[in-house]
Amino acid sequence: MNAKTIRDFQEREAGRIMSVDPAKVMELLGGLSLEQQNNIMSQAMKDFGEESDSQEKLIQRFMDSRASFVRPGGIFAEYLQAGNISPGSVAGARFTVGNTKPTSEHKSLGTLKPMLAKELNLGTTHRGRYICGWVAVDDAFFGISATSLLLEDVTGHLVEIAAYGLVDTTLSQVQRQRFVADKFPKGKPIAVLEPYYNVRLDGSLGIRVEDPEEIIPWKAVPTGLKTWNFLGNDFFGVLNPQNEGCGALSCYERALQTIQPEVHTIAMLLNNIAVCRFKMSDYTTSIQLSGAAVHLSPCYVKGWLRLALALSEREIEKVGKGNAHSSMLVASIVAHAMNTLPNLTPQQRQLLENTVKVCASPSTSAPQPIVNSYARWCVGTALPSLVVTEQNCGEEQRTADAWRKLGFEKFEKGDFHAAESCYRKGLTSTLSYRRDVSLVLNNISAVYLTLFHGSCGTVVRAGVLSAQNEEALPYPEAALLNSTVAGIIDPLNYKAWTRRVRCLQCLRYSEEECIAELESIRSNVVSKTLLPATDRLVALQNWINSDIQHRSKHVAIAEAAPQVSQIPTHVQQEQRDALSPESISATVWKPTTMEEHLLSSEDNDIDAYIAQIEAFVNATHCALAVSKSNPNRQRQELPPEMQMFLEHSPPQIHKEFPKQRGWPTGIDPVFARKVLYRAYLDASCNPWIKATSIRDGQFFQINTLAIMLKRWHGTAALQMLHDKADCLRYGDIVDYREVEKDVLPAYDARIRSNFANNPNRAEVYVFGTTHIAIGFNDFSSLLAATLRDELKNDMPLRFVGFEMSEFAVAKCKVVARMLGSPDISISSVMEVWLSSTWSKTTLDDFRRSVTEVLLSVRADNESPNVISYLNHWSWSKPISPSKAHSNFFLTLEKYNRDIVSAICSFRHEIDRLGLVHYILTGEILAPPPVMDIIREEQFTASASCQTHSQKNNSYTKKPDNAFVVGSLTMWNVPPGAPPLEADVAFNTVEFMKIVECKKRMKAPANKLSVVDLFMVHILQNLQRLRRLMLVNKLTIEVHHGIVKAVREDGPRDSDNNLLLERIAALRPYTISWSNVLDYFTPGDFHDLARRCSMHGDCLHYGYSMNWPTQVFGVSIIDYDPESDKKFIGDLLDSALGFNNDSQTLLPFVSVYKMSGMDELLFVPLRENPLNSTGYILATASQQKWVEHFMKKGELSVKAVERLGTLCTRLNSGLQVGNTSLGLPSPLYRSSLTLYMSWCYDPTLHLQAMQFQS
Repeated sequence: MNAKTIRDFQEREAGRIMSVDPAKVMELLGGLSLEQQNNIMSQAMKDFGEESDSQEKLIQRFMDSRASFVRPGGIFAEYLQAGNISPGSVAGARFTVGNTKPTSEHKSLGTLKPMLAKELNLGTTHRGRYICGWVAVDDAFFGISATSLLLEDVTGHLVEIAAYGLVDTTLSQVQRQRFVADKFPKGKPIAVLEPYYNVRLDGSLGIRVEDPEEIIPWKAVPTGLKTWNFLGNDFFGVLNPQNEGCGALSCYERALQTIQPEVHTIAMLLNNIAVCRFKMSDYTTSIQLSGAAVHLSPCYVKGWLRLALALSEREIEKVGKGNAHSSMLVASIVAHAMNTLPNLTPQQRQLLENTVKVCASPSTSAPQPIVNSYARWCVGTALPSLVVTEQNCGEEQRTADAWRKLGFEKFEKGDFHAAESCYRKGLTSTLSYRRDVSLVLNNISAVYLTLFHGSCGTVVRAGVLSAQNEEALPYPEAALLNSTVAGIIDPLNYKAWTRRVRCLQCLRYSEEECIAELESIRSNVVSKTLLPATDRLVALQNWINSDIQHRSKHVAIAEAAPQVSQIPTHVQQEQRDALSPESISATVWKPTTMEEHLLSSEDNDIDAYIAQIEAFVNATHCALAVSKSNPNRQRQELPPEMQMFLEHSPPQIHKEFPKQRGWPTGIDPVFARKVLYRAYLDASCNPWIKATSIRDGQFFQINTLAIMLKRWHGTAALQMLHDKADCLRYGDIVDYREVEKDVLPAYDARIRSNFANNPNRAEVYVFGTTHIAIGFNDFSSLLAATLRDELKNDMPLRFVGFEMSEFAVAKCKVVARMLGSPDISISSVMEVWLSSTWSKTTLDDFRRSVTEVLLSVRADNESPNVISYLNHWSWSKPISPSKAHSNFFLTLEKYNRDIVSAICSFRHEIDRLGLVHYILTGEILAPPPVMDIIREEQFTASASCQTHSQKNNSYTKKPDNAFVVGSLTMWNVPPGAPPLEADVAFNTVEFMKIVECKKRMKAPANKLSVVDLFMVHILQNLQRLRRLMLVNKLTIEVHHGIVKAVREDGPRDSDNNLLLERIAALRPYTISWSNVLDYFTPGDFHDLARRCSMHGDCLHYGYSMNWPTQVFGVSIIDYDPESDKKFIGDLLDSALGFNNDSQTLLPFVSVYKMSGMDELLFVPLRENPLNSTGYILATASQQKWVEHFMKKGELSVKAVERLGTLCTRLNSGLQVGNTSLGLPSPLYRSSLTLYMSWCYDPTLHLQAMQFQS
């Protein structure tokens, strides 16, 4: 055997192994040349990247495989006589080799939602779904170890199924084949529960069934219009842009096909009336009826001709008889008809073309129509009188066809009125069919309208009975066409008319125009209905009246409530994006080399980024394999970081989540898998690759502008660093605000935060006193606080919040109202505060609370923008949960990408699954185990209550999570509202609280994820606060207010002075500032704080998130890679858990071990090593910044003059209390937050007042 033959054999063998056993890939590659390795890797990637097999290839492969196991001639094509093989004698064996499906709880078909073959995603267990259809192509057969069959779904797509455990393997080959062929003959309807779609052992894709009970007979196979319509409704319940509504549309089309002869009869009668109206020169009505006819029966040539002629004559009538006229609509109708009817005779084609010949060129001054397609004929349908009504036929009982023939006789005699009367009676005899068809058409309209809201601008086919050669229509136009025809054939179908108006609204109709359209529809239908007031007529009037009232209220509210801002939301977002470090850096620098891509992580093209990282990872592993396989090559000792990189891979969240949970609704599986895979690759490289580059100095050579801008929080400090370069020492304060007087810190109001972006420390508030929360954003500080009864005066704690965000004020007012209402589920409070979706229970509770809050704020003369938010929430319609999931995920992926890779730091799969689900959906909905814990605690707590009303608290009220909608507060805001901040709910709670909660839990805690434990903590503390409110031990009030610096050289701000006086007049015992101090110079902030506590006896809490940007030496970026090389190495060793001889650096891993967090997390964390090294450096530098901050607060002569008469004996001192860094967490926005407490009252003994829990 020559060398070339050996090489070819090696490459073939490598390709075989790569397709079957990836674990052996590196072992074999090590013995090949670099060229051979590249060839094999390229071919593998090519094979992996190819599209799924076509339907034809799938069928051929199935037939070939079947032929290899089943004797020629098809011995199983005929049914066996009953009793030859008893299904009960078959053993329930399970095949467990390979990538098996995760264990599932057995569910009935009625609890699941249907899906299509095109929705199957690789490596995914489709939880909560089932796929149904028919055994296709041929009977099932038994292969090597599984039953194989093809399933055809309701859209006609095929998917292969391999079912294990169905057949007793001790049976003979013939018996096996007979059994499976009898169990799954061609054409048998079946359903697969929660299908698992994966790569099979032969490399093909298909559904793998492990449990025989998961592949069952599909007993509820639709047979008629109503049953197909019901199945279509089930598909509609899971509609999203990814499945394009194909399941629902296919079922609705099949529903209409079950009565196709009757539908065609209706179309002929409509067109016959249209001809009569045409003869009487009523072209508008003729257009309406012939348009409906061709929509019902697209191959009806006479209908297309009548529609084109009527449109042409109407245009001639408008312009003037004998004058050339312009009608692009006639041309588009004719073009569409010819495209729909490819088998037209020359005479028919000529007749259609003749309707266009009289048209002149369109006028350039004509207004642009809202609909540009052939569907434009239906825009003005409400204007003519509706002629199809439910009139009584009297004694004459004839079939529709008999009335049609009688009408034709009248028409031949020229009696068009009599002919139309006969045609109408024929339609009346089809009333039940017309109602059914109208219902289905309106459902089709709902599909297109929902798809439009999910993905604007997409075009689709709009055909009903025939999809061939259909012209593509935009979603709203397709929805308008179907709802209009639904209303024409059944004018009392009020849902069709109101949906039609919603379609017009999507096509830029104003609210006033929509109201006029509804009034016109109501007037026409009522005036042309000849029967007395039937239930259906009354229902139509009530429904349309209700819609008109709702829209009128909307118009009134919109006129009364001003926009939040004149700058649109998307423009505010663009302005913020332009100021991001990445955007500024991108204007001057782009990563070009592999190393720059790895270290910058700024590539916005996810595919390009993944390709770069994959190439690096593959090359590194391949180099190691080659090195190990060559005994003659001298092996070099790898750096410790590279050893960890090669030997310790992170959890594969991109594989385990879809396999265990399936993809949530509204999430694009392809893009979501890319995002999770990118996070996995990031976690593979972090912290090891960047730490290696820091250790060898490469990182400092390509340190990007974006990194420097993040490090120093903008550009203002960079010049100061340059000027002081020769005299800077580690630990020096670099505060540009003290140098550049024109550059003052300010909070960017172009952001809308749903919750706090940093956890609050457990501050202590005292009953019988007033606590002021400035910049509170939400109630997380109150939730975390320790409440003490130091004064024993039986008075409540008064919590008063002042916040600059009108959105936060409006939301918190409603949350506070809900928290104090015992009849509202406590889970509803949590959902409104934190979740992207709400249960129906929460939506109802929120609506009721908003109404109550609106009544109170109008009396309190609240900010107009606060009222604007509340008004908007009082009437706006929530978005779908699918849209909410998509919005949350896409926002988070764009602006907070690091949080996804942080999930790989969690040790337990259950935690990673819960966190990935949150990242994809933003949902904080308590599952049954969590609610069971809360209800048990509520029951125990309520047992000690004294009154009956208190005993009947809301602990028995279960949230209705079966019906979910998008959060109103998160997704429905008035025009001009700031854009949404991409943050996560877990920033509202200290991670140690979750760790402690897990320790307190009994055995079930092992079945609770960190997300579940987070919800337990939130619900327990919300319930604690509610109990205090119900016994009048806690009151909550929130106000809109912006505290500003009082500057001698600035203009006098009377509103600010009044606000500061108002706060001081409340005589607060404690004040929490969150991180407001980051947005003032230290001197300005202390002046503010003294004014608020001028009466003394007040303890202040606050924290800084930006302090590291003011201290040189808090980041490893600040150090010199040459002169500080030894220190940098020791610092990395301490951060990564390696041994070193440093006596001064904090062993970072020990922080997690001492706190017990290592039981939940892998340490070191799978994150940028700048974070862990930064934490170590921060512990050494925090005191220097605290001293700087407090020194600026000392009462100087200038500070006294600035305060004037507000400087009192009780605010003239300064005492520093506790200062501490929070413990780091992978879920935090920042792990370097510095918490402080202090007071200005020299008479207080601060050490005795330290209320740190």
